[in-house]
Amino acid sequence: MHCSIFLLVAALSSLGAAIPTPVVVPKACSTAFPILMNTVTSSQPERSSQGLSTFEYGVKEGTFYLRQDSFNVSDPFYSIQYLDFEIPTGSYGCQLHVTDANGSVSYKAGSSSPAIKIKSFIPNAFYGSPSYNDVVKGDRISSSYYGELQVSTGMGARVINSATCPASSNGQAGHLQFLFELRDHEEGTDSWFTMTERSATHGTTLNGFYMTYDC
Repeated sequence: MHCSIFLLVAALSSLGAAIPTPVVVPKACSTAFPILMNTVTSSQPERSSQGLSTFEYGVKEGTFYLRQDSFNVSDPFYSIQYLDFEIPTGSYGCQLHVTDANGSVSYKAGSSSPAIKIKSFIPNAFYGSPSYNDVVKGDRISSSYYGELQVSTGMGARVINSATCPASSNGQAGHLQFLFELRDHEEGTDSWFTMTERSATHGTTLNGFYMTYDC
């Protein structure tokens, strides 16, 4: 009797050892490319221009462009960028990234790429294309410091910062919106920065600023 019990326990132990432990495969992140990339300038403070074009297979591409010209000290010129990302309702773990995998960065700002300052707006802050005054003047909509970085030519993917994923907007997907500008520099100088902004569709290489969520 004792022998039978021993054999039964041994058999069950052997069976348990033969069953592999389940491995949880990490879920791949979802990626969001800007649905809007607007250039807004101090010279036309109530206007904005769309910077993304849609090509074959739905590829979106445009030139991300920043400039500060302070040769005219009394009336400096600023060209800044507004990006709008659409995030599905119920998403979590939103993060803003940047990459220059295509080696597209070009700049004029001394010996190194200029520092880019980023502000974030409250979720679902704007509908449509805001103007320079909309995104710069704090009395129109509130914004907060989000981060700062330098993007060098050919730089690999880098996380800039995290953000709380937005709630739905009028029953639709929510929006995270950001403002990009060159950090202040010396008077009497002219600095600019350009980079290709491109979505990854049908074999194209993702480039520029993008977001991930649901990681």
